[in-house]
Amino acid sequence: MREMVPGRAKLLQTGVTRVSPLDVPTGTVRTTRGGILSVPALGSCIAVIALSVTKQIGGIAHVMLPGIAPAKAGTKPSRYAVNAIDELLRRLVHHGVDKRTLAICLVGGGNVLRRDDDTVCQANISSVRDTLKEQGLKVAAAHLGGYVRRTCTMKTKSGEVVISVGDCPPQLLWKPRECS
Repeated sequence: MREMVPGRAKLLQTGVTRVSPLDVPTGTVRTTRGGILSVPALGSCIAVIALSVTKQIGGIAHVMLPGIAPAKAGTKPSRYAVNAIDELLRRLVHHGVDKRTLAICLVGGGNVLRRDDDTVCQANISSVRDTLKEQGLKVAAAHLGGYVRRTCTMKTKSGEVVISVGDCPPQLLWKPRECS
C-alpha cells in the first residue's frame, strides 16, 4: 500500500484507486486535472466552481468578499470576488481550457448567523454574478442564499458537483448531460 497523501490518488490493497479531496480554504484558488476539490464549510463565502468536462480540469475559487481587492500592502487579493475569479480563469486558460466551454456552479452566500444587518452575503452573490457576466460566462447551477451552511465537492473525472446543505446528506447539484 502506498502512503496516503491528501489530494492524490491512493492505491488501496484491493487495487482500487481512490482520490481524496483537496480542500480549498477561504480566500484561495485551486485547480486540478482529474482530481477532486472540496470546500468543507461555506457560510457567507461563495465557492465559484469552474469545470472543463472534456479536459477533466477544474477549479474552485473560495470567495470571501465582494468586489476587487484594495491596493494596500498585506491584502490577499484572492479573498475578493473579482480577483479570485480572474485568477481561477487565468489558471484554467493556462492549462489549455477555453473559458467559453466551462461549466460554472455557485454555492454559498448564506446568512448563517441570521443577522438582519448582514449585507455581505447578498453583496458576495451580486459581485460574483456580475463578475461572471462581465467575463461572458453563464452559471450552469447554483445553490445560494438562505440561512444554512453548505459544503461542496467538484469531481473533475465525472464532472459532478455535489453539495451538502446543513445536516442533510450530500446531493447532486450538477453533472454533465449524457450523450445519446
